[in-house]
Amino acid sequence: MSLIQEQHPDIAVSLANLAGIYESQGRDSEAEPLLMQALEIFERGLGLNHQYTAGCRKNLADLRVGEARRRHRPISEQ
Repeated sequence: MSLIQEQHPDIAVSLANLAGIYESQGRDSEAEPLLMQALEIFERGLGLNHQYTAGCRKNLADLRVGEARRRHRPISEQ
C-alpha cells in the first residue's frame, strides 16, 4: 500500500472541501489558509489553467469578497 504524497492533487481536493465546510460554518479565517494551500498544490501539480486550479482560485476570491463585504457592511445590517 502506498501513501499519497502531501503535494498530491487529491490532498488539495480534501483541503478545499474542508475549507468549504468551514466557510459554510462562518469560519472564514480557518477556511482561507486551507484554500491557499490547496491552490498552491493545484498550481504546482496541475498547472495554472487546470479546471481544479481555476475553481479553487475562484473559491478563494469568493471567500475574500464575502469577508470584505461583511467588514464594510453598515452597522444597521449587522
